[in-house]
Amino acid sequence: MSSPLHPADKERLGRSLIGHDPEQAAGNLAVASAQAHERRHFHDWLLSPYAAAINALRAEVFINYSRLLPALEAGGTTVIPVPLTRWMRKITTSM
Repeated sequence: MSSPLHPADKERLGRSLIGHDPEQAAGNLAVASAQAHERRHFHDWLLSPYAAAINALRAEVFINYSRLLPALEAGGTTVIPVPLTRWMRKITTSM
């Protein structure tokens, strides 16, 4: 994905950030370029097979939960137990 700025505009912007605050120039340049950089990651994510699999799992969970929730509420359920300690053990053993 290309930048919407012309190379001369990029140069002018960079020099103005450096000239305005030389001590914070690197940080200012990082902030100025962050949106384009993260947009690139987002498009990489959308196009990857891994993302497709994760999004399919998320959709499945959402669909299952949306069907389960009315039944739980009708039965008076106010809490859904989640095995966090078991998940935490799995995380530490897989590292």
